[in-house]
Amino acid sequence: MDRIQKTADRNKVVNLWTARFIPLVLAGVVGYATYVLVALLCVNYLLVKHHDKGAAIPILVIYFLLFIPMAASFFRVLYFTIFDPPYVPLGPAAIRDREMKGKAQSEEDGIGAGAYRPGNYRNDVDSPGLELFYSKDVFVCEQNGKPIWCSNCGNWKPDRAHHDSSSGRCIARMDHFCPWVGGPVGENNFNFFVQFTFWTALYCLHLIIVMAIYVHRQLTVRDEKLNHHFAAILGLAGFFFTFTASMTGTSVQLLITNRTSVERLGAKTKITTLAIKRPPLEELARINPYATQNPSYNVITYPLEPDHAPASQVRQGPPVISSAEMDVYNNTLNQDQESSAGPEELVTTNSPTGEETSMAEPTASGNNQPSRVLGNGISQERMSARDLNATKTFAILNTSKPGDNPWALGSGLANWQTVMGTGVLDWFLPMHKSPCSYHEDPESHFALGPAVDRLREQHSFIAAGAAPSPRGRKELLHRLNGGANEKGTQGKKRNEKVTPTSTLGSIKMKNLNGHASRPPIS
Repeated sequence: MDRIQKTADRNKVVNLWTARFIPLVLAGVVGYATYVLVALLCVNYLLVKHHDKGAAIPILVIYFLLFIPMAASFFRVLYFTIFDPPYVPLGPAAIRDREMKGKAQSEEDGIGAGAYRPGNYRNDVDSPGLELFYSKDVFVCEQNGKPIWCSNCGNWKPDRAHHDSSSGRCIARMDHFCPWVGGPVGENNFNFFVQFTFWTALYCLHLIIVMAIYVHRQLTVRDEKLNHHFAAILGLAGFFFTFTASMTGTSVQLLITNRTSVERLGAKTKITTLAIKRPPLEELARINPYATQNPSYNVITYPLEPDHAPASQVRQGPPVISSAEMDVYNNTLNQDQESSAGPEELVTTNSPTGEETSMAEPTASGNNQPSRVLGNGISQERMSARDLNATKTFAILNTSKPGDNPWALGSGLANWQTVMGTGVLDWFLPMHKSPCSYHEDPESHFALGPAVDRLREQHSFIAAGAAPSPRGRKELLHRLNGGANEKGTQGKKRNEKVTPTSTLGSIKMKNLNGHASRPPIS
């Protein structure tokens, strides 16, 4: 195992160093193309030899109009890839493991020093970073209701994050590992990558047209001699045009469907498991009393209690509604029949296991702290109203049908704008980071689409027809993206109105070596 681990670590180092070297090769190719077109073609051949200003000037103008945005987008994506890569922070156990490997490197001539041994943070109820998920209303989870765990990085994967074997790290909204731009392409540099491939394709197309004209002229005119530099640039431009044009086309398709290259694999049959915040029980009772009494899903409540069962012990079956929630539910259904005061009554219900569960309804004497008496006769500690409000209960739901994309917003333009921005200039010029790299929306890490609304309707979390219309969703998305892109007074006022919850960027500022703090839950 140690030999396999060392080989994998060596491959990661080779991949990263290769990704650092290839951009220098690209810069050299562009420099060579600039020398050939400007010095050899426009100056020596057109101006000095043929005195053809009418051809030289337009060629130069178009060339630099394409060269400048291509170079700007290239340096923009290169900067974020190298200096601010879309890495998900490592967990405490992974940090310790890599520190141990670093110490072992001074004692051994290998890259690695043993296999990775993560800590037991996966089953820790105070696992660092867990609060970044349950502070949202919807997040991607496993069947046990917890976020997806990466054993290599020792952390919880944010929505749409994937582990990249080439770099050995989890990548936020990972698309692919691209050595041409220095490393992984993810949520904070994908828009710059698309702009780079787009402008490079146009740049190469310009070179192809210009060089093809003059190579053909030198081959057909009697007094002309073929310049081998022109032919070399024609071949290089043709190769890179084929590559960048195909990448641009693929990226545009991914943008309008709101998927990544990783998510496209098996997309037609993929079923996504989501943890969706269950509305208050009285609200569920108003929408569909039958569905409230007969839930068809498992639930998980955050923050987790110390005795929370690990993944292998999670009960599969209809969830047990807590006594506090059942009190609220019964009060809602019988609010017209109950008196304002009276003795405390016991309500007996049947749990999914067939055992009778006695729950004490609160009296109207001012003590509204519910107590719970389990089927085995053991009473639990009364919960205060504040503690009750600080918890969130999530339903564990699978998407309705294979191929449903929770993040497809219902229109290609809306999907496009989540990555490229709402302004046309943002689509073509590397000005701002992607709106999807900001995670201030309290609903989820990424904007959610009709597939999630259908799930909520299916389980009576919202009334039929209560989902946002395409127009309303578009306006909401525009406001969210506007807050990410706009600057000035209006942007500041908008940001003041919305109190941001935990973001992926804020993970880097947290002390992941300690226990996670529990934020206030709305």
